[in-house]
Amino acid sequence: KQWYQRRVAITAGDGAYSIVLSGGYEDDKDYGEEFKYTGSGGRDLSGNKRTAEQSCDQKLTKMNLALARCCAAPLDVKKGAEASEWKKGRQIRVVRNCKLAKHSKYAPKEGNRYDGIYKLVKYWPEKGQSGFLVWRYLLRRDDSSPAPWTKEGEDMTKKHGLKIVYPEGYLEKQENKENNPKSNNKKRKRNSAVLEVSSNKKPNNDISAELKNLIKSDTENKKHWDELLSDTSNWHDRVTDKFSCIICTDLVKDPVTTPCSHNMCIKCVNRSFKAEVYSCPNCRYDLGKSYSMKVNKNLQTVLLDIFPGYDSGR
Repeated sequence: KQWYQRRVAITAGDGAYSIVLSGGYEDDKDYGEEFKYTGSGGRDLSGNKRTAEQSCDQKLTKMNLALARCCAAPLDVKKGAEASEWKKGRQIRVVRNCKLAKHSKYAPKEGNRYDGIYKLVKYWPEKGQSGFLVWRYLLRRDDSSPAPWTKEGEDMTKKHGLKIVYPEGYLEKQENKENNPKSNNKKRKRNSAVLEVSSNKKPNNDISAELKNLIKSDTENKKHWDELLSDTSNWHDRVTDKFSCIICTDLVKDPVTTPCSHNMCIKCVNRSFKAEVYSCPNCRYDLGKSYSMKVNKNLQTVLLDIFPGYDSGR
């Protein structure tokens, strides 16, 4: 995919309900009616990086686990599983992005396109092209509507007058980019400088006394920090994994620490509440409609100390 952090919409207990394909893993294969999808993780995306080389094995946790739960077969976190009756699996809505066109003839020419309901046939671990273990998923289309890339699908698109919908101001911005290429180059240089600064992070295992004091102030996450400090190897990877928002999958920004000890971005929780979902997306703990969201400023301060500038541009 080209949206480098995996775009999987999930609820922890029920599994995944949508996937965006944009072609970023070398192991992905798209055959239209079915595709082989690679799980997430195993890349160090700390410091606001959008992509990185695979650097360790993937695990069947978080988004990977959510996808596995969609398979109509008993969950096996070690060997994976295959459904004997795959159509009984949970529905997964699949969206293809135009950036997938570099790798697949089934991608749309522009923007994002909804391609229907798919079901998970099987999932399994294997060594990827990177040399590290990755989790693979085979998904197959199970939708009564014709696929949009077929003649029937194209005819249906024309019949209903379906057209691409652009975000407000998008076309004007594109026109400005074409008319003012020099200003865009300057903007890119400025953005590169920001990314270079924000990718700075303190060396592994260098836990200063100052940082430890900051960590002590985050009493709401004491259990998590105690666990992390008991073994500071792979420090940044482990902190990132521990404090990634399960909704957007990024390192939490303006974090809300729930009574069930899970951390999410306040904007993500707000979106969930607007959709009338009042439970923790991690464990389904009932937060209640009147739940008062407060930013855990102590946690935010600690994360900014470990990953300076990671929240830039978010």
